[in-house]
Amino acid sequence: MRVDQVPIARAGAPGRCRAPEVRRSARRHVLGLAACLLVAPRPVRAQAIPVDLVRSLSGRGHALLIGVSQYQPQTGWSQLRSIPRSIPALQAALRPHFATVTALLDPTAAQLRATVTSFLGDRPQTPEDRLFLYYAGHGFTNLDQNQQRDLGYLTGIDTVQPNRDPGRAVRTAMSMSLFDTLAQESPARHVMAVFDSCFSGSIFQTRGQPNARATLNVDMVRQVMTRPVRFYIAAGDQNQTVPEPSPMADLLIEALQGEADLSRDGIISAYELGLYLKDRVAALTRQLAVPQFGPTLSGPLSRGDFYFLPAALPVPAPSWVEPPPVRKIPEFAQARTYLIFFDWNSAELTNRAREMLQEAATNAQRVNATAIEVAAHTDRSGTEEDNLRLSRRMADNAAAELVRVGIPRNLLRVQAYGESRPLVPTADGVREPQNRRVEIILR
Repeated sequence: MRVDQVPIARAGAPGRCRAPEVRRSARRHVLGLAACLLVAPRPVRAQAIPVDLVRSLSGRGHALLIGVSQYQPQTGWSQLRSIPRSIPALQAALRPHFATVTALLDPTAAQLRATVTSFLGDRPQTPEDRLFLYYAGHGFTNLDQNQQRDLGYLTGIDTVQPNRDPGRAVRTAMSMSLFDTLAQESPARHVMAVFDSCFSGSIFQTRGQPNARATLNVDMVRQVMTRPVRFYIAAGDQNQTVPEPSPMADLLIEALQGEADLSRDGIISAYELGLYLKDRVAALTRQLAVPQFGPTLSGPLSRGDFYFLPAALPVPAPSWVEPPPVRKIPEFAQARTYLIFFDWNSAELTNRAREMLQEAATNAQRVNATAIEVAAHTDRSGTEEDNLRLSRRMADNAAAELVRVGIPRNLLRVQAYGESRPLVPTADGVREPQNRRVEIILR
């Protein structure tokens, strides 16, 4: 970790965040913004999106972006100079997706709590509303003696660093458990939040695996959109700091331009967005920050999904931001992930799977991939031994197809996991099509 005066938090102790890079020069500013400006959005090879879905996913609902950068000197936090640059760019990128996109910079802790409370619950809403919240700033954890676990907190400009005064830090911050409660009680059907702060993965300590929902057809999308969801993406796990500048905002812009449409169907699901950000942020930070994502486990609130339509045009940076110098993006920053799915009890590649593998091979050559991971998984409808054998055949068939379309065999890292890593947790014996998949990851 690139740490200046901010130590990495330990379990059971107050955490500190974001970790500034040591003597970082202005020329080596945010790599993510350069990537956003230099990489054209991937053309969407999509089915025709019906008008009703376009209307439901364009200009409907509300977004709130909160950036905390200019901390008061007595708090002990470092200044986060990248946030005033990234929030306006993200605001512009989100405008096609929501009716309103509001930005709040440098609130106090009291203003932070009041604004979030009003956004999630006090304003007039209909069940069809979709609410999106993005928070960027310092975060910390503190051991709750009653629950015997670390609780996460979001900070305002007046929140004191916990190493200076743990009690005051907690009193002047907003707990992530309070955010979760407000989100669950919101009358809006769909709520999604992205936390770009250290230790923000603590919101998942009572959550399970991401409830992935592969977008297979527009009828399924319509059905899923009738169900409520509370979906969260955190920049790292409960023990990880986030580098400053963070790449999250710039990668989120890139994702909404179409890069996160992993199934290439013209609609981006919350799961695809989380998977894309996890892959890219981990690559950019060399695993120092690995985003976590998934829905709440609160019964009915985990059954829906949060969808976006890929933006047609790249979003320019604000006019007052000096454009970064043109530079080649390192190969490790260009990881890509592809998902292909299989019929029940079958390792045969569908026509759609072959198209996806061809696209993965083409992109691997374009970015000069040095390794390609091929990981196969099954559902739980058979025995563990049978599913492990089936996943091996699935992986072998996917690898053989990649070789057939021009990928050297020595670049492939083929793995078979059987039923051990489901996307959708199920009981034993359940046939779940979203778990029968091969993940292709370009490195």
